[in-house]
Amino acid sequence: MSLRHSRAALVAAATVLSVLGLAACGDDDASAPAASSVPTSEAGSSTTVAAAGPDSLEHAEFCASLVRLQDASARIANVSSDDPQALEASWRAYLDAEAQTEALAPPEVKAAIATLVGGTDAISGLLAANGWDATVLSSPEARQVLTDPAMTSAQGEVNDFVASSCGA
Repeated sequence: MSLRHSRAALVAAATVLSVLGLAACGDDDASAPAASSVPTSEAGSSTTVAAAGPDSLEHAEFCASLVRLQDASARIANVSSDDPQALEASWRAYLDAEAQTEALAPPEVKAAIATLVGGTDAISGLLAANGWDATVLSSPEARQVLTDPAMTSAQGEVNDFVASSCGA
């Protein structure tokens, strides 16, 4: 597989991972919530969500964790596909942010988040078993995880919750 295909697979995986990171990437100034359009599928659809605003204080911590998760996902997308150490480091940072998001998940989306985390864990296992070689992301095993209908359904649930609770 060429580096170009590896890079495309890495970006596709990071895009799928951004499902949990739908909140906006913005500056740390809580008085200026930002909005962001984040691709939520390989087909290119997106959801625009603002950082937690006054109407979403109930879920502010969860929404803030999504901002951190989105930032971690963006770092994965920017890793060179021929740098296994950088991929591993950025992936582990993503997993740390993901664990925080999962811990803060409200009951309404806890099961959907757990499904998405399960998918991330499966991809992590594939990467680790293959020496953090990004070419594994184009394998049938990775594609099966990334296109699993349970993942798509969970993604929809999280998108809907974020849109209504994180200040769309």
